Amino acid sequence: MFVYGLMIATFSVKPLCTPAQFNETIGPLVEYDQELIVRAIFEQYGDDTRRLSAPIDEKLPRKKKLEIELERAVEADEHFETLLTSLEVLDSRQEWQHAVAKLRRDILLEERNASNPWMNAPWVNFTGNDATVTAAVNAFLIQN
Repeated sequence: MFVYGLMIATFSVKPLCTPAQFNETIGPLVEYDQELIVRAIFEQYGDDTRRLSAPIDEKLPRKKKLEIELERAVEADEHFETLLTSLEVLDSRQEWQHAVAKLRRDILLEERNASNPWMNAPWVNFTGNDATVTAAVNAFLIQN
């Protein structure tokens, strides 16, 4: 029973970018001519992820519930990557690319920290201003 609960908690945690996180990281860099496109991209992401939060029928067997949760987690990952990819191609400014990378890093580290089974080993976002550390953390999160 404990393992089942742990697996449900793990699969139900998704990389979810909230409007506040999005506006804090990307918002200050949006130029006037990009505003409508950026808003449409994020609204599409929001619509896609909202569909994933429909309740699962409690009458289903545990195995089926786990399968549904895993499918939703994978789909949430895909939606998040689509959001980031869409933002990356929207602007070539270096500060824009850094903001998209920061958004990815912040959301993925938050998700990993929330689904961390080892409470004494937290995922800390310690990148700061060191470009080498930031690049290494970004590469690790993208690959894993």
